Amino acid sequence: MNELFSVGHSTRSLDALLELLREFKIEVVADVRRWPVSTRHSHLSREPLAAALSAAGLAYIHLGGPLGGYRAGGYEAYMTTAEFRDGVVELEGLARTRRVAVL
Repeated sequence: MNELFSVGHSTRSLDALLELLREFKIEVVADVRRWPVSTRHSHLSREPLAAALSAAGLAYIHLGGPLGGYRAGGYEAYMTTAEFRDGVVELEGLARTRRVAVL
């Protein structure tokens, strides 16, 4: 498996985020936010972010279904489920062949 990177969007502009991803030669952004929306920074919502990444030659994959937070019973308990393990396996598979940043 290649290195797996993480990146927080915080209040970064789209240009700043893209520059950071380019600096580390990221090829895929794996978005693990369960609900990938931002009312303050609309460029960080799922559709506009995916489009901007695509235009920059980067892939976007949403893994918030299996890996995102806010779980009934708590995230620690959720981490023992098959759904979570499947998400981890998918993320690891991506990282075997490409440079991935988890958002």
